[in-house]
Amino acid sequence: MGNCIHTMRSKHGNLVRDLSLDDASTKKIKESPQLEVAEQKTGKRRCVKIILTRKQLEQLLLKCPEGVSFKLPETYAELVVAAVEEVVVKDKSDDLNLSPLVKKPALAKRYRSLRDSCLKANNVDANFVTGMLQYFHYRNQLLGMHHLRIASKAGHLQGRYIYGALLMAIGRTEKGVRAINKLTDEKGIKAVENCIEDFQISLYRIDCNVKDIYVTSFIKMQPLHQCHPPEISTACSECYHFFLMTVVFEMMIGLN
Repeated sequence: MGNCIHTMRSKHGNLVRDLSLDDASTKKIKESPQLEVAEQKTGKRRCVKIILTRKQLEQLLLKCPEGVSFKLPETYAELVVAAVEEVVVKDKSDDLNLSPLVKKPALAKRYRSLRDSCLKANNVDANFVTGMLQYFHYRNQLLGMHHLRIASKAGHLQGRYIYGALLMAIGRTEKGVRAINKLTDEKGIKAVENCIEDFQISLYRIDCNVKDIYVTSFIKMQPLHQCHPPEISTACSECYHFFLMTVVFEMMIGLN
């Protein structure tokens, strides 16, 4: 499969093979019928670390964002299923495109070493993905908001929306409203509407818990009367932010 295979042992005593793929192998990553998401348990399993170029990695993420498995050839003693648990990219990773993981941040748990290396390079996508995981999955609100703020400040569209929405949800209403207003003014209502849809997708395989502060903020932002139908295209300045809070709140409790 690659031009070199190095063998070592993991802490559990299992064989670990590092695969280094040259550019000629890129097409195999994209088209190989043996490359597929691991769906079944087939005998022994081995951990594999693969070292890829930027182009190979982006193709891998687009084709198999949920992780990959493949069969090692019989020349390596026996036929086993190998799960790729560590991916390292040889090129710089500060502007690496991680869009499949941005769409569904929970999948990034399978690419921890990649995410860590991208974070060290201050990759915007990696900050967004880490912020989502820390805030929602690991329940670390402080660290999650830190990374989402970095993504927002760097102009990450989804990061700007979620950061502003969460600020309103945790009671920092004025700052959140300013962030949402700035996003709306610069990108338009349609962009915000798309962010709402993407936010729901990004909660894939993430368990959300409703904090008491969400309920308090939700009640506090409720207008005195429902002046417009609850649609983003008809909301006015009096009910626009409450409409966005309603959407977030419903997502949190699983109504959307």
